[in-house]
Amino acid sequence: MRTPLTFAALVALAACLAGPASAEPYFHSSIDGNWTDSEYNDGICHYYYSRDASDGETHVNRYGDCSHIVIGPGGQAIALLPPPSAAVVPRY
Repeated sequence: MRTPLTFAALVALAACLAGPASAEPYFHSSIDGNWTDSEYNDGICHYYYSRDASDGETHVNRYGDCSHIVIGPGGQAIALLPPPSAAVVPRY
């Protein structure tokens, strides 16, 4: 016999799932010699970025869904603007 989920259980489950995504994004960058290393984590996307300034060698490791950001110079995360929504024009 299946027991139905109560509203309180659904709210608790949604809070657990949405918790990391609603937290403040983490970004850290450091420079060591020619290498620039950056890490970003917003609960949805987590990436590591490394770049060697002497030869331009760049490495990026992405985990999760990073489709909502672009990795900019120095490894900074730049948020993409949401696509424009279709305007509904009322007919008279």
